[in-house]
Amino acid sequence: HSLECILDRVIDGSWDSSAEAREAEKERLAECEVDELERELEIQIAAAIEVRDWKRALSATEEALKSIPDNPTFREAHVELLMRKLHDFEAGWIALGRFARDAIERNSADWLLAAMRQLFCSPYEYSSLPFAERFSMGKELSNCILRLCPQQDALSRAVSYQTIASYYHENSEKSRAVELVEQALALVQGETLSDDVKQEWIADLMRVLGKYKH
Repeated sequence: HSLECILDRVIDGSWDSSAEAREAEKERLAECEVDELERELEIQIAAAIEVRDWKRALSATEEALKSIPDNPTFREAHVELLMRKLHDFEAGWIALGRFARDAIERNSADWLLAAMRQLFCSPYEYSSLPFAERFSMGKELSNCILRLCPQQDALSRAVSYQTIASYYHENSEKSRAVELVEQALALVQGETLSDDVKQEWIADLMRVLGKYKH
């Protein structure tokens, strides 16, 4: 219940102050507790990363995954630490495979895009990962993302198109990759944004487009 919704219902008399108020307060407190725990865990991870203590950062991230399994940011951090900092490609691949499968199961745009970024848009030594499985996952993720696109606003669609274009480009489907980036570009150009934000976004898409066309 949002506060505004509760106030509206109190005013029109449809608010059951006993049961509903208790339930709403319980929900609000649970959310606050999660937010607070999330912040604490983020601070612990950031502190370990700052002093380049990758093992402590990994341990804090794994603690975060247990405590708040619904946060895709912690899942991304886990894969990044294993792959980029500890160069443990075997454990990294297991974590990434699990992340991709969970994203497909949840069918959440945030999760799907985060998993796709880890599979095709990060500076990892992808040659150390199983080639066929990686591309099979990429195909499944991109299909799921495309199915969700009609429900998204223009800028979210632009992000989706740019993200999955990396899979098509690497899969030697260059014309499809170019088409997706051009669609993203058209969506961004049609939006009302501050000049600097729009120019930065357009410059980034043009750079990607130039890379994919050559």
